[in-house]
Amino acid sequence: MKMISPLVFMSVLFFLVPVNSSAATLENLPSAETTKNWKVVVGEPDTNNPKLNKSTNPDLYNIFSLDIKHVRDEKIKLVKVEAYREEPKLNTEYELFTAELNKEKYSSNNFHFQNFGLSKKSSYLKVVVTWTKEDDHTNRKYREEFIFQQ
Repeated sequence: MKMISPLVFMSVLFFLVPVNSSAATLENLPSAETTKNWKVVVGEPDTNNPKLNKSTNPDLYNIFSLDIKHVRDEKIKLVKVEAYREEPKLNTEYELFTAELNKEKYSSNNFHFQNFGLSKKSSYLKVVVTWTKEDDHTNRKYREEFIFQQ
């Protein structure tokens, strides 16, 4: 029985085993998710100023917009929208933004956030929507999470 030469064995290993690995990234954005209550769209940046639609450091982060629309036919009041990404190598999340909405300033059940930066090292984006029902006099809050990942 012939022995496989070490050179042939090393060559086979080199081609079969990945040499470089990296964490999953959010390459599939823009994207949308829809539930019984909401449609959440992470989309292209959208400001009239073209300089704000581009990352100042495209090797580190990308720019996106966020649209949220209430899809049910019920009277609600949108209370808060939050966005998070994971903090690499930690078990914590990094807040990208929080928009607290009150009825005096905000009368629609739709929400638009123009531009936010998202690190290319991120493997997920979490969007948390909190709302109340207008006919519920207890002011009970409802919450739904949307996770965008590769």
